[in-house]
Order: sequence, then structure tokens, then C-alpha cells
Amino acid sequence: MRTCRQARILTWSTRAIAVVATGAISWFVAQPIAQQFEVTLSDPMQIAVGAVCALIALFVSKRPLDFTQDCLAVPDEVSHGALGLEVEKVASPNSSAGSKSSLATTPSPRSLNTTVADLDSMKVSVNTTDGATIVTVTISGVTASRFKDKQSGLRKKIESVNGVRWENPKNLGNGTREMVGRVTHVAHREAVVARLQELAASL
Repeated sequence: MRTCRQARILTWSTRAIAVVATGAISWFVAQPIAQQFEVTLSDPMQIAVGAVCALIALFVSKRPLDFTQDCLAVPDEVSHGALGLEVEKVASPNSSAGSKSSLATTPSPRSLNTTVADLDSMKVSVNTTDGATIVTVTISGVTASRFKDKQSGLRKKIESVNGVRWENPKNLGNGTREMVGRVTHVAHREAVVARLQELAASL
């Protein structure tokens, strides 16, 4: 875990140095380049050029940094049972008859493909690959009106879970629907899984 934290600090530090260096170099070379075109830049204009180039470097480096953060986080989370994937009961042993308890199983160290909730009405699976986390929610035995209701429907509740970009629901037939979403950031994983487990247990 310490190694992972050090790698993150190094990544952030490298990005900060690159942004500052880009701004400084742009400020330094702006005047000589402008003179080639017989233009003279004032000090504020040089500073503005450096600031704009630094901002561009900041935004350009964001995507590679996020990807690096995700890749660094995956091994650490697998080894420490993140995502709430330790064995735990989602439904109480005293749940009403006909509703089976669900156990979130611990994945193998090389896999994050697991079911974190498996009840009669709702099943939640999590699949993490190449730094992306996909959650799949399968709903069975829920009427169309209860699923689609715009005020308190199950679809609305699922889509209100923060940190997930959902695709449109799929009707699989026989009263079964499927919703697939991509977790927008690794830091949201545990909260997303916990909220979906709560929804599954409340049905």
C-alpha cells in the first residue's frame, strides 16, 4: 500500500512539474518567437502566454493521470478486499420467506468479476478490467409500473446512485430487466456497491 501511495505522489509531482515547466518555457520563448514576426510582447502578454500554455498542459495531462491512478488502485484494492467484496450478508438471516440471503464473495487475487448481491428481485454484479469498473443490475419479478415510475420507481432509484454513468435499461423478457453502468472514478466504487446492495436488500 505504501508503494502504491508513493507512486501516486510521484505521478502528481511529475504532473505539477510538467505543468510549471510548460508555463515557464512558454513564457521564456514567447518574446523571441514574437520578434521573429516583428512583434513585441509586453510583460503581461508574456505572462498570459505562459499561463495559457500551463493550463493546456494541465488539462492534457488529466486523462493519462486518471488512467494511471486507476491502474495503480486496482492491485491495491484487490489485495485489501475493496468494493465491499469481503464475505458479508446483504439480507438478514431473518428475512421474510421466499427471499434468499445473499453473500458478497471474495474474488480471486487476479479477478474482480463477482456478484455482490443476489436476491430474488435484484442481482448486482461488478466487473473490473483494465481500470474500468462495470456494474450490472438484473431486476426480476418487478412490475413495469414499479420499475418505470418517475417519482419512486426502481429505475429512478438506481440511476440516482452517484458515481455511475448508466446505459438505457434492457428488457430481457419474462419480467426481467438489466441495467449496466460504468463507475466514473475508482474512488466511488465502494459507495456505489454499498448503495446498490442496500437497494437490493430493500426489495
